[in-house]
Amino acid sequence: MQKVTDPRCPMDLLGMAYVETHFKCEAVGKAGETGCFQIMPFNGGSKGSFTADASWTLQRLVRHGYPKNRTWAIQCHNSCNKTTYIKKVNKATKIIPLLYAQASKR
Repeated sequence: MQKVTDPRCPMDLLGMAYVETHFKCEAVGKAGETGCFQIMPFNGGSKGSFTADASWTLQRLVRHGYPKNRTWAIQCHNSCNKTTYIKKVNKATKIIPLLYAQASKR
């Protein structure tokens, strides 16, 4: 697997998982997508853990040109033509630190 050193990578993956399922890794989508990243059955479905699914998702992002073509690669996780997906992921990457801060105060 190619090493990705872009500092946005961890937050991009968290943002994608947040948009897909709000971190509910047991989620099953309408078309049979599974796991935190909602991996389609024809792609093998969920690999059984957040870490394994994140690794699979990152490999797919790299195949689509991540991090150089970040926007396109992230859009292609959810049908390459849906430009609303990248907007949701970008918004989530800003929300997640706030959620973490709130949770740590509890």
